[in-house]
Amino acid sequence: MSDIELVEAARAAYVYDEKVCGVVCRDSGFALSEGTPTGRRFLKVRGQRFRRSDVVWLLHHGQLPPGLLTHVDGDLTNDNIGNLGYKSLDGAIAGSGNCWRVRIQYKTRRYFQVGVFSSFYEAEAARNTKYEELSRPARRTDISDLV
Repeated sequence: MSDIELVEAARAAYVYDEKVCGVVCRDSGFALSEGTPTGRRFLKVRGQRFRRSDVVWLLHHGQLPPGLLTHVDGDLTNDNIGNLGYKSLDGAIAGSGNCWRVRIQYKTRRYFQVGVFSSFYEAEAARNTKYEELSRPARRTDISDLV
């Protein structure tokens, strides 16, 4: 199923209600804001199972996040769109809205704080640049350059 079909199916079955900060079923009108003991609620869209927070993101942005969806405040029951962020699959980029932090680990256990950026795409470009910079061989100084 393509992203467009998934979005259409999700919008046909559910609607996001900002008053309850959650998803409302179009058929029954019930708010699906109650979570399981772990805080997760799973919803089905065309037979596929999604976390409730993924459906909220899908309804707002029209596509699934490019990485792992996270809750900024750590409360898994708070599916307010302002509380949802995501991080890249390698864990180097994390954030939401207009605050994205880039922190990478290269070869050893040493971490490099690359910086904070206003968009995910700027952060991704900075991460890739830093990886390229770190993977270049070190420039060897020839003794004739010093004389």
